[in-house]
Amino acid sequence: MSTISNIAMKVLPDRLFHSLRMLKKPDSYIPLDGVTYNQDGLVTMHNCDFMQDEDFQQAYRAGENLDSWFGSKLHWRVHTVLWAAKRAANMEGDFVECGVNKGGFSRCNESSSRQAFSLFKNVEKARLIYSARWRNL
Repeated sequence: MSTISNIAMKVLPDRLFHSLRMLKKPDSYIPLDGVTYNQDGLVTMHNCDFMQDEDFQQAYRAGENLDSWFGSKLHWRVHTVLWAAKRAANMEGDFVECGVNKGGFSRCNESSSRQAFSLFKNVEKARLIYSARWRNL
């Protein structure tokens, strides 16, 4: 062990020292047996059946085709967006998404839902439109 490691081992709490060692070579310390999902910095052994769902795959492809994710694989994020949109569909009011970039997540939602919603690339524009509308209610 190097001098720095010896000093760190004496000064740092044991758990912190070993956690820092794991960052050096994560593949050596993280067991990947039974992993069901390993993308976008998220690793889990939990249920990922949504990945096989035909409706999800169609929605994901619709968003991916806009190239707003720059080739990244974001299946879990898209799943979360679709979950939230499904919950919001049962609520009263408008569905508004601000800061949409190229609209990849919005496109996923659009292809999986029949609900109408508004997209704004610029948050200020949305604020102006909706604040004027709310004053007129």
